[in-house]
Amino acid sequence: MQSNRPYNKLYRIGGEEFMILCPKTALEDAKIVAQRIRVLIENYKYDNQNITISLGICEYKAEYDFDKFYKKVDIALYSAKENGRNRVEACS
Repeated sequence: MQSNRPYNKLYRIGGEEFMILCPKTALEDAKIVAQRIRVLIENYKYDNQNITISLGICEYKAEYDFDKFYKKVDIALYSAKENGRNRVEACS
């Protein structure tokens, strides 16, 4: 599986928050992609310091409008931050 497919889209949604939309990606595959991104950033040194990233992921469902989808992803992101940072959390 590729993590940089041409139809994946990266958006900056505020300050230090970004969203990657991965169409045609099951939640389990999205977890793999998110974990790869997390490890790449964890292993990168900036100004001789390690940096980390917390990620929230959610699978879009037909009954969601964008606001509901965004809210679910945001809850997962804050769960990752509250549970120790530098981790991936999926919405329920």
